[in-house]
Amino acid sequence: MSLTTLQIRPFTPFPIKISRHAYRTNTKLSFKALPKPLQIKSKSHETHHDFTPQTKTQEDGIPIEDVKIIAKFKSRYNYIRVLEISRKADHPFAGSRLLLLDAPGNIHSISFLFKSLTNTYFDVFAALPPIIPPGPIAILGFGAGSAARLLLELYPGVVVHGWELDPSVIDVGREFFGLKKLEKQYPDRLFIYVGNALSAEVKDGFSGILVDLFCKGSLIPELQDPNTWEKLRKSLRKGGRIMVNAWG
Repeated sequence: MSLTTLQIRPFTPFPIKISRHAYRTNTKLSFKALPKPLQIKSKSHETHHDFTPQTKTQEDGIPIEDVKIIAKFKSRYNYIRVLEISRKADHPFAGSRLLLLDAPGNIHSISFLFKSLTNTYFDVFAALPPIIPPGPIAILGFGAGSAARLLLELYPGVVVHGWELDPSVIDVGREFFGLKKLEKQYPDRLFIYVGNALSAEVKDGFSGILVDLFCKGSLIPELQDPNTWEKLRKSLRKGGRIMVNAWG
């Protein structure tokens, strides 16, 4: 059994690092590369010839006996699966829950029971507030709330507005990823909308926008249209920035 094209990239502790490219334009953009596939492997794929201990990274396979599927169904927009990784697993995702969407099995959210940071690109999203002016932050492609959780917990003054197309993804976030608790904890700082993320707007504009929009394992076609970026630029307040999870 294998799940490929997972939308997760390791952070600094691991050999495969996030790729970031700066583009000098009037709108400040930060780009992050999509990851290579992560495999879930059966015992038959293990070798017994190499006895050298090695540190596992997110690119390594997770033994199937360490993976539990706790939800699996099809919504109007996605094939949704929630995986729970054993805390005993020899893998950076040990003790986590993963939200997989679409046939490729992209990871759209990750949460750990006893820690906030994930060692994935969500942690890079959390680096946005110090380089933008005060004001609300939009998350386009909210998922189950991984990026929102980090922003709310790390920055007491940040207000987050999140857009997600699939209401079933929000339901899964509330049931399996602690999103319901997060909403109760931050009723004046977290606002979630179901609908087209590219229509996101607030009065006086956003100070920052996080773009994490995918469909069937690829960027949505609208992100290849310059008019989309011009529209997003106009939804920023002065000094605002956009950070994008995109193909490298």
